[in-house]
Amino acid sequence: MKKLIFLGLFIIVAKLAPLGAIGLWVPTPSTFGALGPMHSTFSVFGIAHADAPVAAEMAPADVAKWLAFFDKLVTTVVDTQRACDKMAVDVNSVMETNKDAIALAKQAKASGRKLPADAKAKMVDGVKKMMPGMQNCGQNDKVRAAFAKLDLNH
Repeated sequence: MKKLIFLGLFIIVAKLAPLGAIGLWVPTPSTFGALGPMHSTFSVFGIAHADAPVAAEMAPADVAKWLAFFDKLVTTVVDTQRACDKMAVDVNSVMETNKDAIALAKQAKASGRKLPADAKAKMVDGVKKMMPGMQNCGQNDKVRAAFAKLDLNH
């Protein structure tokens, strides 16, 4: 069951992370450990990332359009959390009717623009609401195919 939960959440996180909506912490081995390799939250990458300039934020109208789409997606997953095939059909429908919002997010990602903090927080809340549905249907091939349309990397 834990594998299903992880996989379902991974699908969502992997699709949303490019917009900076979800931050992930991954322990990295420290090369400076006196007792050998140790895990630390501070890594060369982490320090370099912290020193990098802040990415430009998406325009307010673009953020509103993205969040409207995301809210529809959350509602769809919550409403169909016990009917995986229906979830797949409904998620496909939401994706089809909101292609412009997905394209906007792809363009924002390509140009290095991120969501503002309040929008990120709203999306994290939405992901939490979707957890039961994704726990139940995250392994369904039709649901996975529907969510694949949300890939902002292609």
